[in-house]
Amino acid sequence: MQIFIPICSDGHWFLLLIDTLRRELIYLDSLASEETKAKQRRDIKKNAVFLEEMINHNDWYDNPKKGRLLCSDFEIVQPEVVQQDNYRSEYRMIVTANSFPLDP
Repeated sequence: MQIFIPICSDGHWFLLLIDTLRRELIYLDSLASEETKAKQRRDIKKNAVFLEEMINHNDWYDNPKKGRLLCSDFEIVQPEVVQQDNYRSEYRMIVTANSFPLDP
């Protein structure tokens, strides 16, 4: 299962993809910077903990005794993505089939 969560941090949007099969928290940022990396990682962990709390209820599971999804323990991964030009005033979304392959 893959869960997509758009996150706004200090006016900047990036996408968090929670991949439950690979046990990864993948974040995609087309305007990545070293200055914001630590705060983004904290925001990612906060969202992972929030999601855990939300789906920790027995109603989410067919078998209440089955193990729970602990996505805050997943590895944080930041793959390389196409970077946007920081000096342009317009915003663009670049979507290509090969930029980030997702398993069906």
